[in-house]
Amino acid sequence: MSLTDILLRELAVERSDSILVELGRSSGLYIPPSTDIVAHLVLEGSVSVVLENSGETATLCAGEYCVLFYGNGHRVDLAGDEASTTAVPHVVSEWPCGDEPPLLRLGNSPPQARCISTALRTILSPVTIRAQHPVPELLHFHHEGDPASRRTVLLAD
Repeated sequence: MSLTDILLRELAVERSDSILVELGRSSGLYIPPSTDIVAHLVLEGSVSVVLENSGETATLCAGEYCVLFYGNGHRVDLAGDEASTTAVPHVVSEWPCGDEPPLLRLGNSPPQARCISTALRTILSPVTIRAQHPVPELLHFHHEGDPASRRTVLLAD
């Protein structure tokens, strides 16, 4: 179980809205900064997720996902397609709500990658971890040299 899995398990999600995205060549998706937690799960092919301000890039293949906990603006492009990085992206200005995610086809070729992009609206933000240390070997909480209480810990930037 990863730290992301632990954090997602602890979220108090009020609502989630998703889009099924098919990316062809010369296309991209832009998610502007918001208060939402955004996740991208790659179903087929591979995509690059590029953070707006830092330019940090993660390449995801089928079966992989990424979660942006603090609403960072970012772009999702077809991995390895240079034309995608310079193409004017489709801007997700509003997340559609409904029982099934709508299909959004982008690009000028048959789909090279498919992913589900989801916005999670939390009741309380940022994320809280309750009751116990989720990953003691990674997260050590101390107060004045002694281990901190195992009560609620708030994770924030």
